[in-house]
Amino acid sequence: MTNLAKPRISAFRQDSLWAWAMIAPAVLGLLIFMWGPVVYVMALGFFEWDLITAKQFVGISNYARLVKDPMFYHSLKVTFQYVCLFVPATIIASMFLSILLNRIRFAVLFRTLFFLPAVCMTVATSLVWTLIYNPQTGLFNALLGLLGIPGLKWIYDPSTAVASIALMGIWLQAGYNTVFYLAALQNIPKTIYEAAEIDGATSWKKILYVTIPLLSPTTFFLLIINVIGSFQAFDQLYVMTKGGPGDATTTLVYYIYQQAFQNYSVGYASSLSAVLFLLVIIVTIVQFAVQKKWVNYER
Repeated sequence: MTNLAKPRISAFRQDSLWAWAMIAPAVLGLLIFMWGPVVYVMALGFFEWDLITAKQFVGISNYARLVKDPMFYHSLKVTFQYVCLFVPATIIASMFLSILLNRIRFAVLFRTLFFLPAVCMTVATSLVWTLIYNPQTGLFNALLGLLGIPGLKWIYDPSTAVASIALMGIWLQAGYNTVFYLAALQNIPKTIYEAAEIDGATSWKKILYVTIPLLSPTTFFLLIINVIGSFQAFDQLYVMTKGGPGDATTTLVYYIYQQAFQNYSVGYASSLSAVLFLLVIIVTIVQFAVQKKWVNYER
């Protein structure tokens, strides 16, 4: 029996070595190009550096400065405003579109049309949306004028700037989310809907009590990636508002950019990046902890 066990163990070890050899390039790439920079930025938070002169170790001075910096708290507030506007609206819009597309003809065509914004360059679409938001010649104000509604200043007004950026983000992301929802909808057994119909459920009740609960795993996945993505929004802010008007759209990521590449305070920007990294981790952990109460994996 011992002689039979040895070849099996040897074969298992050989398979394990081959498995590790196959995934080694991906693991090395992850360590070098992702976790390596993360560790380096964390370390830079304890130094003062202007990209030219030598680094100077300053301990926790950058973090002490961060605690006393009112602009840090303002950028954090703007970041959460954007996340709270963008994420729920995107999830709701994507779910609505997927349920609609799942019921109409030519769904493949409409799915492609709605997905197109997701593959467009953010910088290019930001330039187009800047023209759309123009208070004098923009499309939105032209449409409002036809309805007899006074035009808005959109990204040029501090009170509407964040919401305007979020609206563009919803347009970019909704189609991407819709594809995931459509795939999840097509995997829901029809027998469940038939049983609901036998019990007298209306179309609205089937959506409310069958579709939405069974889509909860997909909703949870999209919630995670959309929250993380919204915390890192930068391109559209840089192109459309430059953090303005005033500091109305200066998110934490944009404030990091200002400190690193405008003020050349790389050490302080690194400490801000470390805080953002920890913040995203904390929010993600909270989401995983809460999902047990509302995500349904049974069908």
